Amino acid sequence: MVSFNPFKKVCSGSRIIQVGLLSLLICVSLAFSAQAMCGAFFARITADLTNTASRVVIAREGNKTVFTMANDFQGDVKEFARIVPMPVLPTREQVRIGDNSLIEQLARFTAPRLASSTFYFDRAWEEESLGYIPVALGMLICCIAALVIGWVRYSRFSWPFGLVAFFLIAFLIAVLVSGQRNQANKGTSSASAAASVQVADEFTIGEYNVTLLNATESDALTAWLKQKGYKLPQGAEPMLKSYIQAGMKFFVVNINLEKAQRTESEFLRPIVVEYESPQLMLPIRLSTLNARSDQDLVVYVLSPDQVAEVANYPNHTVPTDVVSVRGEISGREIPTWINYYFEEFYQAVFQKAYGEAGKSAAFLEYAGKITSDACKPCTMDREQVDSLVRNLPKLGVSGSRSQTYVTRLHVRYNATTFPKDLEFRMLPVETLRSRLQATGTLVKAHPDLLFQTRFTSLHATGTPFGFSALRYWLNDRKTEENLVNLTGWSRSEIQQKRQSINTNS
Repeated sequence: MVSFNPFKKVCSGSRIIQVGLLSLLICVSLAFSAQAMCGAFFARITADLTNTASRVVIAREGNKTVFTMANDFQGDVKEFARIVPMPVLPTREQVRIGDNSLIEQLARFTAPRLASSTFYFDRAWEEESLGYIPVALGMLICCIAALVIGWVRYSRFSWPFGLVAFFLIAFLIAVLVSGQRNQANKGTSSASAAASVQVADEFTIGEYNVTLLNATESDALTAWLKQKGYKLPQGAEPMLKSYIQAGMKFFVVNINLEKAQRTESEFLRPIVVEYESPQLMLPIRLSTLNARSDQDLVVYVLSPDQVAEVANYPNHTVPTDVVSVRGEISGREIPTWINYYFEEFYQAVFQKAYGEAGKSAAFLEYAGKITSDACKPCTMDREQVDSLVRNLPKLGVSGSRSQTYVTRLHVRYNATTFPKDLEFRMLPVETLRSRLQATGTLVKAHPDLLFQTRFTSLHATGTPFGFSALRYWLNDRKTEENLVNLTGWSRSEIQQKRQSINTNS
């Protein structure tokens, strides 16, 4: 008996069949090439957006709240998006564009966001399948041609080509059926989302597209957001569900690229939102989903006759020096050279206080009236302060008010240390005054200034002589000890910093 290998015979019997096999190999390589090219979209789909710092101004009077949200983010402006849960939805008349310079002035007087992305496997498969279908059809035609030639010329059926053709036909059927099912699911989910997600309003203001949403089901809200191109990070869906269960509404915003390109400002301008509600809160949990480390949030609360504190976390004051006065030695001073490292110095002071508070507390950095006489020393001249006061109505302060208190609160948070959104409580000024007085941190010399984060360095001039020279020398040695206690720096670190200043100078 002679053994028969149909594959070998077909392949060796005809140059046409060899060409068919070569075509098959080319088709297979094209299939893998198509898959690799589709994978290249991964970097675009998962655009790198990291929210590292935020600043929010809240003007509060009665139940009226005006939020000014500065947009600090890293990444391509085209990928900017923000989803803000709110207790009530504003009207379009209550949404406007703010002024970055006012926030900068407020930050200076009292002394830095949400996008995410994910890879959608369903969407990627739909894109890839469009490339697979013609490749699979080409391979199937090659196989059928090889089968026909082998049968006509040699009266033999090539089982390898037959199996390949069978699997190609099954593959095409699976792709087409899957595509039809996905389209059907899309239609079903879209109808469900339409029933469970209500678009209260949709409009464009400045460089932003704004959508106001009511939602009753988290799955429908997630489907709606994905359908609109919002890229939700892992863990967003259960968090959105918790907001819906709490009765929250959603303020959704992304960039209108055409208008953003025509905006004169180099940076995105802040968004100002006004609404009335007895609830005063700030959602921060969504921003932890795309954060790689601790985030810093600085909140400025403006009120005509009250100050603010965080209601659902402990409140602490940043270490400050309210003892030192001009021309006297208090023993609280720090070295004069620290001005070369002041930013690094304060970051170390705050980090040390943050750790000692268990990394789960809000810190008061400033509390007092916004007047040119309220800050000692001031970081702005009188004309700049007066300009800030005149423009406070743009931040939501009533124009009829003759005075405004500002409370600056600093929070460093992550998903573990701050598992809940921030809730705020307004306090009478005298309540905070009594607390600060009890802890010895009240600024006594200025009735319009309750608390100011402040440090003092003592310079000397003239000829040192007598006990005053000894006192200054002893205090100068103590300033380094104060620096260690405030920052946690080692003495060797301090020595290196001081020597680097002497070397550079």
